[in-house]
Amino acid sequence: MRMRLSLGARIMAGMAVVVSALAAGSIAISRGAVLRSHIQLEEKLLRRNVDRVIAAMAGDIENLATLARDWAERDDTVDFLEGRNTESYIKANLSDEIFRNLKVQVLFLFREDGSLVYGVHRDPVSGERLPCEELARIVRRETLDAGNGKKIASRGVSGVLRERGMLLQIVARPVVKSDGRGPARGTLAMGRYLTEATLSDMGRRLSLEISVEDPNGTRAMPAESGLEQSRAVRIDRFSEERIEGRTLIRDLSGRPAGVLAVAMPREVYAQGLVAFRFIGAWIAAIAAVVLACTMLLVSRLVLRPLHDSLLWLRQGVEQIRAQADLSARLRSAAGNEVAEVGIAINEMLSALEAAERAADRQKQELYQAHKLTSLGTLVSGIAHEISNPNNVVTLNVDSLESFFRGALEILDEEHGRNPSLRIGARPYSEAREQIPALLAEMREASAKISRLIEELKHFARPADRGEMGPVRIESVIESALVLLRHTIKSSTDRFTLQMEDGAPPVRGNAQKLEQVVVNIVQNACQALRSRDEAVQVQTAFDAAAGRVRIIVRDEGRGIPAENLSRLGDPFFTTRREQGGTGLGLSITAKIIADHGGAIRFESEPGRGTVVTVELPVWKEAWT
Repeated sequence: MRMRLSLGARIMAGMAVVVSALAAGSIAISRGAVLRSHIQLEEKLLRRNVDRVIAAMAGDIENLATLARDWAERDDTVDFLEGRNTESYIKANLSDEIFRNLKVQVLFLFREDGSLVYGVHRDPVSGERLPCEELARIVRRETLDAGNGKKIASRGVSGVLRERGMLLQIVARPVVKSDGRGPARGTLAMGRYLTEATLSDMGRRLSLEISVEDPNGTRAMPAESGLEQSRAVRIDRFSEERIEGRTLIRDLSGRPAGVLAVAMPREVYAQGLVAFRFIGAWIAAIAAVVLACTMLLVSRLVLRPLHDSLLWLRQGVEQIRAQADLSARLRSAAGNEVAEVGIAINEMLSALEAAERAADRQKQELYQAHKLTSLGTLVSGIAHEISNPNNVVTLNVDSLESFFRGALEILDEEHGRNPSLRIGARPYSEAREQIPALLAEMREASAKISRLIEELKHFARPADRGEMGPVRIESVIESALVLLRHTIKSSTDRFTLQMEDGAPPVRGNAQKLEQVVVNIVQNACQALRSRDEAVQVQTAFDAAAGRVRIIVRDEGRGIPAENLSRLGDPFFTTRREQGGTGLGLSITAKIIADHGGAIRFESEPGRGTVVTVELPVWKEAWT
């Protein structure tokens, strides 16, 4: 009978084979990977060292250029070129000691026409004077005669030449007055040889082996490059101990002047070999540890997760069923197939919860609509009950005013005969002034009650959709502004109206829309704190949405954020002390809703309010 291995044993054996294969493969490829990275790092370091040497040479040339510029911008140098104080200038500035101290071997002074005024050429090793005519001719050709005259006149020329088998760092600067006035009187050229001693000293400073070879030598020359161009570096690995990088240096005319060779020991490569041995040992150790850990953890990673996940799923579903709560969720678990089923169950619960909330909102909206209907019926009845007594008050006030005016002549005559005449508890002189004021207050209060009754009736009146038709919003706004002319004039000096041309008519009732504009603009005027604050009425047409917008902006006191959501509520007002009823915006919102539109409020305390009304266009006229 063949023995059958359990699932756990088979998985463990498979993991052992995989880990062993991975360890062997890792050891096999680690040498190439590690050494390749160290070789790349070594090459990068070598190129960086070549750049350092080039930068050091460029820095030497820049220092030489600074010295030449300081020398060329001296008045006594100008005088020397023009033939004045020649002996004193030579004695003070062109002595052997000065050249030794400055480590300068070449100095030429040319007039503006290119003729040589003074020249010095010294051997870089012995310091002896050498013939300078040929070198002066070369320098003049490479600087003045090679298209560099304009460069010298502005900022000078810098570079290298190959002379006497060495690189000669050469700079040329225009000779000008110290104050910079006037044209250049000539050119000063200054040079310094890169000798073996100089390169050796630079190598000690940079911890490198530096040499400059003949570009026409037997060794292969790298791709052409220059000091100020991207440098191509050829890398030669002579052995496992030494590596060299070589790059081409060009002279002022672009010809090869020398091959810079920078060598360094292969310390990085040696570190790579050590790292490979270290990594190989660690790979073997880690493979053994991984194999042991795999055998220890496989039951937890393969066999037990399925059992635990199913148990988690069953307990979570039973708990949700016991709670009968759609907001309950399965707790998070490790990411596996069973956990994905749990996520799907949670998403289903979320969808059911959202549907339940939507149903609750619909119930609330229906309840609110029922309350508003009941409120409309109640308001209509109350308005009717208040209207009749208020009409009596209004008529009686008219009668009392008529009676009092008719009795004034008699009362005045009686008061003339009897100065102590009293009406009730008040002297006649006081009552004569107070009674008309009291009657006027009664008339004003009665008128306010009448306005409130009309607003209540309008609030409670059902929408009349049979009166809808095409309405030009421009005509509505113009009619409303005629009614508000006095209010606007008494509120602000900065009222503006901007209506977009070509907007199609909207679907609505002109009289009701006019009431909307009147309410919004009137509120904007009442929000102003001074006549300097502005009110702007603007229209715009959104062709994509098929809507016309009415935008009313004011720079008034603004509305606190907590009140914005309540602006359309009946009887909500922030101006109750000034006589506000809280029905204006509620009626406005109701009219806009009846028209299939929308109203938005944007406000910030102290910075004003923007009210935007959107109304659908009359599609028959638009299309």
